[in-house]
Amino acid sequence: MLPMSPADSAVVRVSNLKKALQYYRILYGKERRSDAHGAEFAFRNGSRLLLEPVSYVYGQGEVRIARFGIRVQPFDRAAAAQGIARLGGKVLQDDGKVLRLQDADGIELELVSS
Repeated sequence: MLPMSPADSAVVRVSNLKKALQYYRILYGKERRSDAHGAEFAFRNGSRLLLEPVSYVYGQGEVRIARFGIRVQPFDRAAAAQGIARLGGKVLQDDGKVLRLQDADGIELELVSS
């Protein structure tokens, strides 16, 4: 068995990079880099979240991440939920410990309070 460490990176394929950046900026702040080929968010623990634009026809999309979760420090849950809703996302669950969100591409993100 391999010893566990923080994840190095996760790649999320999105249908509209500009809209996805607006969504993920609410959660993570300004990206480290962004261009027509994608964007990168970097975290203090060394992990990275990479966004890649991809064109696809509904139901014929490439395999992609369906859901991922990250541990976070306390944050304004209501403000995050409102910002995500303004961008076409949804709040799927908020039990006080986990805030599960869904972006416009259907990718779910769980913010797990530490």
